[in-house]
Amino acid sequence: MHLKIFLLALLLLSFNSSADSGSRQKAISGEHRSTQHKNRDIYRNPQSTLDFFAVEPSMTVVEIWPGGKAWYTEILAPYLKDQGLLYAAHFDANSTVPYFSRNLDKFKHKLTASPDIYGKVIITTLQPPPLLEIAPENSADRVLTFRNVQTG
Repeated sequence: MHLKIFLLALLLLSFNSSADSGSRQKAISGEHRSTQHKNRDIYRNPQSTLDFFAVEPSMTVVEIWPGGKAWYTEILAPYLKDQGLLYAAHFDANSTVPYFSRNLDKFKHKLTASPDIYGKVIITTLQPPPLLEIAPENSADRVLTFRNVQTG
């Protein structure tokens, strides 16, 4: 009897995982992503990466410094759009650093150009040490950063 219950539970969990994996794969292969970005999937492994971090479509996720091209935002935004929430913790809009303001402008342009995909993304500011409120307190299920920490 216990074995039957265990196997049934495993089966149900696999359906949920498959559904999540399918919607994630749909976001990864979506037509909204540029060919250039899709070509980098082989190196960046978005499916495996998001599996590793156990990102689910109902989560609240913060993406740290998504940059101007928003490579992961292209995947996270549609994946989280219906059930979850995506905060993009970006550079300070008042920064005097040209790189920061240029990337934030590119990011905002990308979001406003496709509101059906990116309309629910909430842009916040991360500029340590003074600006650290990247999402409401205790609201994030995952805080992700990609390519922001370099070694050597």
